[in-house]
Formats: sequence, C-alpha cells, structure tokens
Amino acid sequence: MNNTEKLKYAYSLLRKFYKEDPNKIYLWWNTENPLLGGVKPISLIDTKMDKVLEVVKTTLRENDNKLR
Repeated sequence: MNNTEKLKYAYSLLRKFYKEDPNKIYLWWNTENPLLGGVKPISLIDTKMDKVLEVVKTTLRENDNKLR
C-alpha cells in the first residue's frame, strides 16, 4: 500500500468513527497527538504515514474495546 492509499484508508476509518463529521475529522488531523510524539498527524503524511495509520487503527480498536 503506498502513502496515498494509506491516507485514504486512514481517512475512511476516521470518517466512519466520527460519523462523517468534518469538524471532528479536521481536528483529529490538526491536533497534536501524544501517540505521535506530540506532533500533528497532518504533518506526518509524507514521511510517517505508516505510523499515522497504525495510530488510527489502534485508537479505534481501543475505543471499540471500551464500548464492549
């Protein structure tokens, strides 16, 4: 999977999680994330997309476990 595909996949996971709310999706991409070392995910798209995608998947998985 190339970076463009990873970005699309991460975005689709966030769209589903945030129920298509563009403001929440925007905030996720543009807020410093402690799981990424305090860096905004948007700033890592070109260099660390693997890490961003892993954080998205881990966060959603953990949230899903809390709901059970």
